[in-house]
Order: sequence, then C-alpha cells, then structure tokens
Amino acid sequence: MKPYRKEDQYYYDIYDRFTLKDVREFHRKVLPGMSEPELNALEIRYQDFVKKRYKNREDAVKLWMKEDEVKDQTVLKFKTPKGIKCEECGKNLILCSHLFGSFDEDFLFVFECVNPDHSPRTLVLPDGEIKYISRPGCKACGNTIKTIKENNGNLLILTDECVSCGKKEVHEFDLTPEASINEADRKIYCLTDYGNTFMEDLKSIESFMDICEKLQKDIKEKKKYNIDKIQRKTIPQIKEILATELSVNGFTDLSFEKPNASRYLTVPFTIIDSTTRNEADSVRTLKKNLKTTLTYTNWRLSGELEYRLGFITGKLKGVECEDDLLELAKKLESKSDLEEID
Repeated sequence: MKPYRKEDQYYYDIYDRFTLKDVREFHRKVLPGMSEPELNALEIRYQDFVKKRYKNREDAVKLWMKEDEVKDQTVLKFKTPKGIKCEECGKNLILCSHLFGSFDEDFLFVFECVNPDHSPRTLVLPDGEIKYISRPGCKACGNTIKTIKENNGNLLILTDECVSCGKKEVHEFDLTPEASINEADRKIYCLTDYGNTFMEDLKSIESFMDICEKLQKDIKEKKKYNIDKIQRKTIPQIKEILATELSVNGFTDLSFEKPNASRYLTVPFTIIDSTTRNEADSVRTLKKNLKTTLTYTNWRLSGELEYRLGFITGKLKGVECEDDLLELAKKLESKSDLEEID
C-alpha cells in the first residue's frame, strides 16, 4: 500500500476544491427577482465564507498532513497478518486499507477479495484474529440484508435488499474523477486575503466603541475628581520633600534603597529619630508626618514601620498610571484615609 501522507499539494487541492464548490453554490443562489436586501445578505454570507476559508486554509491542511503522518507511524508499528482467506472462494485476501482509532488497540487491517463481487471486506486485528461486526438488519422486519453492487460508468450503486421481505434501499456514489482546478479561480477565491469577516468587523467596532466609552468616562471622572491636584513626584523629588518636612519633627538621615518595579514602584527607606521619643511615639509621629506630607502626591506609605533604637525602616509606594492616580483623587474627594493601594 502507498503511504497515507501525500504530497503537500494534494491536501491544498482537496481544501480548495471544497472552497470552489461552495463558491459555485453561492453563485447559483442568486436568482432573478431577488430584492436588494436579499442580495446584500447573500453577498455578506458569500464574502464571509471566502474570508474564513482563506484564514483557515493553512491550519486545516497542516492538520490533515499531521493526521496522515500519524497513520503512517501507526501502520509501521504492526506487521501485516498473513493467510487471511476469503470466506466465499478460499483465496488469499489482499490488504486494501486500515481503520484507525484513538488508541493502538483500535487499529484494524482491512482486507478484500480479488473478486469484487465477494463482500463484505474483512477486518483483522494486528494479532491475526478476524473481527466480526454484525450488520444491521432490515428496518422493516429485522432480517438479514444482502448488498448488490453495480457500476454504471462513474456511478457506484449499492442496493441493500432484505432476503425475507424484499425491502430495498439504494445508495449511489459518484466516482467521477476530480477535475483539475482552475488556477485563476483558485487565486481569486482561495489565495487572496480579503480581510476581516463581517462579524469580525462588527466586533472591532464594538470593541472600539467600548474603548471610546471608557475614555469618555475616564475624562469625566478625572474632571469630576480633579486628578490634577495629585502632584506627580519622582524619587529624587519626593526624597527632597520628605527630608525637608520630616527634619522639622526631628527625623534625620533619610535614605532610599534600590526601588522594586512592578505595577507600582516600591522604595525601601531608612530614617533616624534624633529625639528622645519612645518607640510608640516615634512610629506614630512619623506615620502621621508621612501621611500629611504625601497626601497630595502620588506616593503613599506601604505596610508598617519598623523601629529599633531610633532607627526606623519602611517602604514607600509610588503610582504613575492614570487609573491609580484617579483612585487617589477619589479618596481625597471623599476625605477617606489614604491607605496603600491594594
């Protein structure tokens, strides 16, 4: 048997034939006397179909290629059983195909007789055991059905006939070889990117409107809560301000360590209380001074202060994005305590 994995173009041709077939179906749906809304609706569906087929083309083809490569890998795992006989003539059957499942245990060899009239095909497990599958019975009486095969040119006709009541069901299969693809049509309908679909454009418009709505809301809120009253200070600026203001209350030698950057900028600091205050008074006074000094800036005390023998450590948190600054402005407007931003 030939490998399941074919040349790349084989898969592209299959995909493109489906596309071109459906394009022709769309064209046949345009009927004389159709109203303009009907034509517009059909045109949108037609354009969206072509755009989606183009966008999905590479992924679909690569998936088919991968599936056939996996089939070839599975076939190589098992040896083909020998000596499988036709139950009608006793001749050796020939391997014609395989059946694949989700697991190796589901793998089956498919054999057929050289005589095309001897049916059905035989399913064989990798260990050589024949797998029997019961055929469905007659829908009318439940008895056995026999299948008669007839070839009429490129038309395969299978007739299922009940051996008891004579009820027949006919199934026809068109075996006409695929015509070569018109390369001009392929270029127009299969190889050209026409952009977004109608629904994608609608979603883009909806997303844009949401952004505009949020911007309008932000502008109104910034004006309402007067966000400009928040002074945006850099690290050197806030250090200079704090050093000056805190020294008035006996806190000296302010030092900043290396900042940590994430959504906020966190800066560890140390400072010395040069007065005779005890630990509780020192921490309370420094915290109050920090809160007062930082009130109208973009900085806040983060976490608790630690005191040891007049040496105090803590962290400051600086914010810079508009949403965080707006939250600070809202708290100022409501006169709530300006605690650290969660």
